[in-house]
Amino acid sequence: MIYGLIKENYFFNESLLLTQNIENTILKSAEPIVIITDIHDIFEIKLKELKSWKTKSLTEYFIETHRFAKDENTNGLSKEQCDKEVTKRITEKQLNGISETHKLYRLFSFTKMVRAMKIHQNEDFESIKLLYHLHEFITNVEMVKSLLDEIIHDYEKFKIIRFDDYFKSFFAEHVNKIQVNLQLKELTYFYWFVEQNKLFSMHHDSLKNKKMLEEFFENNFMYTDAKGNPKHFKRFIKEISDVKYEDNKSQENFANELISKLEEFKSVKLFVLGR
Repeated sequence: MIYGLIKENYFFNESLLLTQNIENTILKSAEPIVIITDIHDIFEIKLKELKSWKTKSLTEYFIETHRFAKDENTNGLSKEQCDKEVTKRITEKQLNGISETHKLYRLFSFTKMVRAMKIHQNEDFESIKLLYHLHEFITNVEMVKSLLDEIIHDYEKFKIIRFDDYFKSFFAEHVNKIQVNLQLKELTYFYWFVEQNKLFSMHHDSLKNKKMLEEFFENNFMYTDAKGNPKHFKRFIKEISDVKYEDNKSQENFANELISKLEEFKSVKLFVLGR
């Protein structure tokens, strides 16, 4: 999924790379806690700046915080020509009335939050979309900072000086499982879809296959919450049971979204992918 030209998991993936770089740096250092503390202090300052979008005008915020320059020059291009440069523009009208299962629901939720806060009321939708990406950026910076918080806390309280396990736990939580770009209910419907159609075969006995499939989903997949963050299951079997008692509307929405993706796939030219 793409909003504008930024891929949905771009900041999440970048935060993982940043964490790897921090780990590689401190493991080579004679005083790793000094580096961690310095990075943590930088994060604190930067996060305070980043979060100031709620209290400043967007023009002021972008110029002061992101070093943007206000420039109305479009290099001689008309608005119509500029619009042609964007092959697929998402408009605010497209978000009206969408369901929780819709791929643009997170953007819709953010837009509603901004409007409910009664800030930036005069800004156009393109600016709000840019704010959405910044919000995603902030969320992922906070994810890395929480790791540093934990390390510093344990160092100060328990004098722990080996930090390998903190990074192992971080990556085990965020990387070792596949983050499926579906919310929990959607992933549950996907489970039923592959189970009913026997797309995943793990055992010749149907009951054992169903049980193994439940465990496979729980052990290998993370769902995506409404803010785009990866989340682990607590009891996936409960989710499987719960959707049986829901009305068919959510199931129908999931099926329609799946059908839409399959229709789009018909026209994908596989031989040009990855070139």
